[in-house]
Amino acid sequence: DQTPDDDETDGTSTAYTADRELSELQLLCDAASEADPSSWEKIRKWLRNHSADDARAAAERRGDYETTPLHLACRNCPPLDIVNMLLTASPRTVELADSFGWLPLVSE
Repeated sequence: DQTPDDDETDGTSTAYTADRELSELQLLCDAASEADPSSWEKIRKWLRNHSADDARAAAERRGDYETTPLHLACRNCPPLDIVNMLLTASPRTVELADSFGWLPLVSE
C-alpha cells in the first residue's frame, strides 16, 4: 500500500517537506529568547544554511495572525544582526502588517 505522502511523483511529499522546512524559521524566531543566546544562533545557522530563495520564502511565510518570522523575532528582543539577516532575506517584510495591523518594526 502506498499513501499519498509516499508518492513522490505528484510532489505531495516534496511540497510538504519544503513547507515544513520553511516553517522552521518561524518556529525558531518564535522560540528565541533574550535570556537564551543560543536560540539566536539557531536562527543564524538556519539562514546561513539555506539558499537566498529559501530564506526569502521562509522570511515571507505568514503564520498565526499573519505574523512573519520578523514579527516573531522582534517581540523577543533580537540582536541587531538577526533583524539585519531577516531583512536581508526579504526587505519587504518590514512593510507586512499582521492581522492586528502591527508592523514588525516600530519606530518611536
